[in-house]
Amino acid sequence: MKAFAEQVRLTLTLSDTLNGRQIWTERFDRVISDVALFELQDELVGLVASKIASSYGALSLNEYQNIKHKALSSLNSYEARLVYLDYLVKMSPANLERTIGMFEHLNQTLPDGEARGLAILAQLYCDQYLLGQAELEGALERSKQCIAKAMDIDPQNVEVLLAQAWWALLSGDDRLVKVSTEAILELNPSSSYTLSAASWLCYLSGHFEFSVSVLQQSLIKLPVSPNWLKLVFAMDTVRQGNIEPLSEFLVATQFEDNFVQLIFVALIYQWAGEERLAKKHWHMASKLHVETRQTAERLINHVIISDELSRHFNDALQALLTQ
Repeated sequence: MKAFAEQVRLTLTLSDTLNGRQIWTERFDRVISDVALFELQDELVGLVASKIASSYGALSLNEYQNIKHKALSSLNSYEARLVYLDYLVKMSPANLERTIGMFEHLNQTLPDGEARGLAILAQLYCDQYLLGQAELEGALERSKQCIAKAMDIDPQNVEVLLAQAWWALLSGDDRLVKVSTEAILELNPSSSYTLSAASWLCYLSGHFEFSVSVLQQSLIKLPVSPNWLKLVFAMDTVRQGNIEPLSEFLVATQFEDNFVQLIFVALIYQWAGEERLAKKHWHMASKLHVETRQTAERLINHVIISDELSRHFNDALQALLTQ
């Protein structure tokens, strides 16, 4: 730590003591003139803990690097979740197929299944429709069966409720999306990642103010969050006609590995009238997956069930396709 007048600079490093490899390092600069020292300490402790120990923190990423070359059939429940988190960052048909196979195998090896594993599998089945690997009816039925089994095992598991919210969104049930999110909030208000994900689904279902409120609280606790969650704030700025802060949410984050995120970014930019940036991200998405247009249509027709959002995104898509 270094201090000069009212400036404080704290540099932290986390290393693996077994091999000496650096896992994470970051510098924090703060002004302490108008902030009590203990308040600053509390802020930094929470921030560092999140950056290291959250679902997308340094420890999870490091542990995934340690197991990513292992056979999927040999992974335990915790290791399988690390693979799932990596899939969420790099969504692709190939990653989806291998992740589904892993969780199907994992759930078969457990005598009565596992609520969280079944819930994740339910979400992956919904993703099958989104990524064009299954018809909507079949994807919903497989997801519904997994959720029912998971509910029998642990009806108060927040991952199960998140799966229910995803299934409800794809089923067009905006009420159940919000009910599921409210249940997560009541059961575990500290589950920042799950709450953020559920709030994202809530926003797509049209519960704008509620979703943004929950997300704002979640991001305070979870500064290391998946990039796709920040898309909510980008959409909300455009929806309210305030385009100026758009780059704050889109330029500052990286979407190169996830074609679904890139589709959203392209549509948001087109909606905002930023045609050059919209076209750039649309081409980036097309390079990752040939069915970019079909995926965008599935998003607009069945995932985004808010009439307002669907209308704006459909106009944006038509404009992109005619450029």
